[in-house]
Order: sequence, then C-alpha cells, then structure tokens
Amino acid sequence: MRLIGITGGVATGKSEVARLFAQRGAIVLSADAIAREATAPGSPLIEAIARDLGAQYVRDGVLDRAALAELVFRDPEARGRLEAIVHPVVLKRLRDAVEELRNRTPKPEVVTVEVPLLYEVGIEGWFDEVVVVAAPQSEQLRRLQNRDGLAEEAALARIRAQMPIEEKMARADHVIVNDGTIGDLARSVEEIWQNKLSRSGV
Repeated sequence: MRLIGITGGVATGKSEVARLFAQRGAIVLSADAIAREATAPGSPLIEAIARDLGAQYVRDGVLDRAALAELVFRDPEARGRLEAIVHPVVLKRLRDAVEELRNRTPKPEVVTVEVPLLYEVGIEGWFDEVVVVAAPQSEQLRRLQNRDGLAEEAALARIRAQMPIEEKMARADHVIVNDGTIGDLARSVEEIWQNKLSRSGV
C-alpha cells in the first residue's frame, strides 16, 4: 500500500486533486473531515474549545466556525491554543484510519490523505510521497473571496497563516500548479498516477 500525502496552500485545489485521485481508484482520507467529526456537537473538543478560547465560540452546543476562524486568523496565539486542542485528536484518528487500511485484506493499492498542514505538523515522514498543490496568490485570493465571502485582508491573513507555498513546493515529491482548467488539473494528476506512482511499484 502506497500512502500519498496531499497538501498545499489554502484554496489551491487540494480537495479537487484528492477527488481526481479517488476517480482513479485511490482511497481518500481528509484531515479536515476528521476535524469536523472531532468537533461535532457534544464532543469533548467542543467543551475544551469553549473552556480555553471562550464560550462565545460555541452556540447551543455547536461550534461557531466562522467566529472561531475570525479569531484564530487574526490572533496567532489563539490559533496555537486551538491547534493544541484539535491536532492531537485529529492526528490520532488519521493514524488509526491509515492503520486500519493497512490491515485490510487485500490492502488498498493507493491511499491519499489530504492534510492542509502536513508540513506544519511534522508528519511528512508518514508518507511514501507528498503532492503539493499550489496556485498563484492572486488566484488563491479570488477563490477565497468567492468561496467564503472574505474581504481581501481576511483572505490574505489565511494565506499567511500557513507555511509559504514556496517552502512546501521545495519539500514536495510532486508539485501541481493549479492555475488552469479542470482538464489541466486532471492531466497533472494522471501524470502522477500513471508515471510517477507506477514506477514506485503501484
């Protein structure tokens, strides 16, 4: 089983790349999806967030994700406290999910794991290969503003909160620059699937 990490900047198209891998037969795991499950209403993490960051970020037992995002992207100290609560739980669940797949009979050939903060949390050693998805900052801004209704400065704060994309690209095994059409993106994924991974024994 080959384990492929997918990471990159915010609003660069990581989830779309993961979807394209899934179309080709890969099993896809998502750190963001696991984080949402871990912070569902009634979860211990909800209580920890309310206790540490403020009860105003939990309304009727539901995490106010928009208000919390506004806090953590303008306050690095608050972001660190949130990550200290959430990341250990998410990483453990992610590791458990990967191990469950490794123990299947037969094992899946390829598992891709979408982790936006893969390098930031220091788990690149988990993976056989890492794919970084990048896009020009102007395109990231456009997508963030359209998708989330953010002002330019708020969108820039989200981009700047992550490791510079150039550093991620330098550390990657494969880089996909998503600045064209969906067809261009699919061709980039297909090249990795057919040429790069197949040479590695898939």
